[in-house]
Amino acid sequence: MQQTEATTGTPTGLARRNYEGLRAMQSNGLQVTPGSPVLLLADRTPTTQRLAQDLQTYCQLRVEQLAGAPSAEDFERHPQARVIIAAPATLSALLPTLASSVLRWRHLFFLMERDHLLEAASFARWADGFIFPENGPHVCDALALAADGIAVLPPYMTAEFSLDQIRIDQLSMLEQIELKVLACLGCGLPNAAIGERLGLTQTNVKSVVRSLLGKLHFRNRTEAGVFARLASDSVARAKSARDGANLRRQAIGTPEI
Repeated sequence: MQQTEATTGTPTGLARRNYEGLRAMQSNGLQVTPGSPVLLLADRTPTTQRLAQDLQTYCQLRVEQLAGAPSAEDFERHPQARVIIAAPATLSALLPTLASSVLRWRHLFFLMERDHLLEAASFARWADGFIFPENGPHVCDALALAADGIAVLPPYMTAEFSLDQIRIDQLSMLEQIELKVLACLGCGLPNAAIGERLGLTQTNVKSVVRSLLGKLHFRNRTEAGVFARLASDSVARAKSARDGANLRRQAIGTPEI
């Protein structure tokens, strides 16, 4: 039997957390009740399995997980699932079609993981919100906030954003070509496309990428691309400042940098 507080009649303990979490989601427009189905579109990994367990334990939601890329028929077979949580790559081919039909009356949240942040950037306009898998007991609140356009960041992300602020402060140390290549990484361009856009050989592009990764202490080009996407305004300002400095150098006859 569910425990309740004698004075208010509301649930206590885990049941209270479930009750308040569902209320929060409902208040932000999510059509969920205890036992409501949620579609989880992601490969079965320890991370997604843990998220499914959290949704069942803390939100009292029934999780139906589909691995791999779903078909339109998969959505038709789950008409009661008003909430979809998906790894962005699983929906890439279907999003334009789904947006005009299936997604019109459902809420789509992208499941954000550390190594796949840049993938989500191309599809962000289709999503109602973003959720990270590390919310544990707070997953209901995270979903409610996501429906309101707010993403709850895990601790490692807040630490990395602090590091990114240091990187933003160091953008002025990059050369003009490095800033241009960094902006291209933020667009998800491969080396061949970067070379074609900037008039460089692929060998030169690789050299510039290695240089900027070292100067800003990125582990790989994906991390640099995510940074460039998130800090695109700062990268653009640094590039404009560098262009202005080079114009002044040209005016007085000193070499560009």
